[in-house]
Amino acid sequence: MFLTKDVQDFLRGRGDSLHVHKSGPATQAYLASALLAAGRNVVLVVPEFKQIAEIEPLAHLFAGSGPDGKGGSRWFTFPAYPPKDPLHADREAWTKRWIGLHALRHARRPFGLLVSVENFLIKWPSRSLVETSFLHLVVGEEVAPDDILEQAVLWGYQRTNLVAGVGEIARRGDILDIFPPGFDLALRMEFFGQTLESLRLFDPLRQRSVKETGEAVVMPVTPALLGAQAVTQARAFWKQQDAVAR
Repeated sequence: MFLTKDVQDFLRGRGDSLHVHKSGPATQAYLASALLAAGRNVVLVVPEFKQIAEIEPLAHLFAGSGPDGKGGSRWFTFPAYPPKDPLHADREAWTKRWIGLHALRHARRPFGLLVSVENFLIKWPSRSLVETSFLHLVVGEEVAPDDILEQAVLWGYQRTNLVAGVGEIARRGDILDIFPPGFDLALRMEFFGQTLESLRLFDPLRQRSVKETGEAVVMPVTPALLGAQAVTQARAFWKQQDAVAR
């Protein structure tokens, strides 16, 4: 693709902004992928979610990777907003948003986000929440299963007898099962006291282990996170509202 001198200079890090006239999806995807290759995180915004279907394969193509991010710089697509059924919580979509936000903040290599304008209508978690709201589980480290269970519930996970889908958690003695966002399979943790003795991926349909892993990251499944600071702020707000009403 032919690039003008100002575009080449911008990709080399000269200048804070660049205005490209009459750019189409291919040009946008190419320039965004070039910024990824230059070591920058990129957010590519399109007017409507349906346009992502056109630009997403081009972004993967120019980045030299497939939709799973293998082989090169990674792109992640935020789900559409608003949800198809506004009367129900946008639970599945928020699990995907947490994956993208976490990867953008903590990824070890450049990361790209594809997002539509309507996603900016919602209130996003603060940067401080994104930086701290995850559990990094490592085999051999000490962590109380009760603490994981309590934290997961505060993050929107539902307690069940058996884990079957994303956002569920179950406890059976020294075994703690959880299905966090970003995983194709659920996680099974086995403890010896407060030591995480093993961590395995398992098929929730058959309840059988598939393979072992040494570490995993567990993220929230809801945008409304309960914590000491949030509760304190909420109480102060409603106390103020009550005083005004009186």
